[in-house]
Amino acid sequence: MDAPSPRHRPYIPNQIILSGPPGRIEAMLAKTDAGLSQALRLLTQASFTLSAPGGREQRPMTGRPPEPETRELRLYRLEGDESQLLDALLSHRRGFADVIIERNYLTRAIPWTGGGSPWTGGGSPWTGRGSPWTAGGSPWTVGSGVWTDMSGSGGDFIRRRAERIFREQWAFGPDGVNARGILNAPTGDDDDGKDVVVGVFDTSPFPVSFTSVSLEMPPAPLTLTLRHPIPGGAPGGCGRGLANHGFFVAGLIHALAPAADIQLIRVLDDTAQGTLFSLVTALYQFMSSLPEGQRAVINLSLGFQGSDEEGAVDWDGPDLLRDVLQRAYERNIVTVAAAGNENDGGNEDIPAEFPARWKFVVAVAACDSKKRRACFSNQGDVMAPGGNGLKNCQSPAGRWHDGDCPYAVISLDVGAFTGYSYGIGTSFAAPMVAGLAARLQARLGALAAGGPGAGGDQVRELILASAAADGVIKVA
Repeated sequence: MDAPSPRHRPYIPNQIILSGPPGRIEAMLAKTDAGLSQALRLLTQASFTLSAPGGREQRPMTGRPPEPETRELRLYRLEGDESQLLDALLSHRRGFADVIIERNYLTRAIPWTGGGSPWTGGGSPWTGRGSPWTAGGSPWTVGSGVWTDMSGSGGDFIRRRAERIFREQWAFGPDGVNARGILNAPTGDDDDGKDVVVGVFDTSPFPVSFTSVSLEMPPAPLTLTLRHPIPGGAPGGCGRGLANHGFFVAGLIHALAPAADIQLIRVLDDTAQGTLFSLVTALYQFMSSLPEGQRAVINLSLGFQGSDEEGAVDWDGPDLLRDVLQRAYERNIVTVAAAGNENDGGNEDIPAEFPARWKFVVAVAACDSKKRRACFSNQGDVMAPGGNGLKNCQSPAGRWHDGDCPYAVISLDVGAFTGYSYGIGTSFAAPMVAGLAARLQARLGALAAGGPGAGGDQVRELILASAAADGVIKVA
């Protein structure tokens, strides 16, 4: 593991992560000298049991079920000179290839470099005055009221108009993913995402006390399961902006796969920042909670940079994250990730960020309303609507609730009076591919007559085939 540049690969100083089978971690630590052992301060740890790779369709010739796999994560603080202690620890790792030693890198939601954020924050001039959803398991409601309480002030009309604009936006039309038929048709088809779990690892604007939220939206009501590995969330609709990033993503997945079980898992705080340890721990928790053979999709609208100061690739991403996503791939879980928004329009060859760059992850670039790769977007395996760039979308704020913006993507906003706002970036292209992956898994699972469903490779091939004509995925 090379010493990374803090400028391009930020991490929490003097924190390291150890990952591997518990017995092997203990055996490696037993070999360390007394000075190094005293310099390690355990901060937290977690252990997970995973089903065997391949699931129930791949049994050994003996007929016995394969053994489950146990992994442990430990977060340590190094008390002393970080570089010297890390070098010493890496030297003790020789002979323990199944133990990973990694700095605790920082991650963040994929930013739009032109504006400093992928979030436009638009959608309505009436923020904080109400919301179309209520929360499960709690009497708390977002804003000062719910839609049913606003019928006398035009709330129902505004809600229906906002839902129509959302449903008819360009991103769902023939210039996008061609999915308007899905949003205008009743659910219940074999390919609407039924029996598929989609994990959205992102921000969340909801308090830790919430276990779910439910709301009406096309094409079917959404009940969103909430998990909170890290603190965050702002009651009263105050979690606008980056805290709402994951909710926006979840709304797009639901639009394309309305029967999928979507879990919004907060691994980024209200400023869209997180740590590698929190992310990987949540991924292992998600994987270990799935029943054997469960069809699942992971959406990662976040990333890590991988270039040095001259722009040459000198890093293959965090070993720990690559390892857990490789394990997900071996269990037929499809991982979709945003490619990144580092392109300034002058360089057409910027590769996807990590984790999107890895071959077992579907990298999603953003396309504009003319089916071209958006000027800000990195390269990807496929494209999905992500917008044209903020300079082309400066509608007066007072009208943003009243008409469609042809250059951005529309989805849920917990703080907007209409319930919807506009966003731009590959963060919002990725969930459309995640929705397609859920639909494909459901369809192929139904064709298998109750069998384990599609393998990850099969779903990936179908996604690539759907974008073969012009690079943009087609859902319908």
